[in-house]
Amino acid sequence: MKGIRTPLVFLVAVFSAAAPLLGLDSASSAKREEVLGLASKLLAPRANPAAQLPVDLINPFDPTSQVYPNSGDGKTKHPSGLSDRGILQKVADEIKPSGMMVLSGRPLLIFREKKYEVGESIKRNLEGVDYVLVITAIDATSFRLRFNQEEITRPIKPAMTP
Repeated sequence: MKGIRTPLVFLVAVFSAAAPLLGLDSASSAKREEVLGLASKLLAPRANPAAQLPVDLINPFDPTSQVYPNSGDGKTKHPSGLSDRGILQKVADEIKPSGMMVLSGRPLLIFREKKYEVGESIKRNLEGVDYVLVITAIDATSFRLRFNQEEITRPIKPAMTP
């Protein structure tokens, strides 16, 4: 390693001494000023475009944000005029699974050919608005659904009424 170091230092010294003779001079002061001016222009602070957005704009990545305006009584109102609980009850009445099974120790809710497990979401339409319900639990005879902060339990096979 020491044998390589001496010739390498010699070559660097020769090239650095020969560079000005060959016209490989560093950039002139005018060129340097031009580059520095461009750099300062690019790095100058700019106005934040987010400051111009409305204050009441809903963040789509915030799960706690409300999609619909609040009525003031602490309950979210939706286009249908129902609260979260009312929407959950109406939509959950339309969800009728054909059965339940356990696969690899995981309970699955069966809707014809589709299988849903705990944590998956079911999308349903009510009065022209799509609502997403999350399956929170699956038992042998019932399952739980959640919409926003409301939960409801439904039987897998509803009882037949005469």
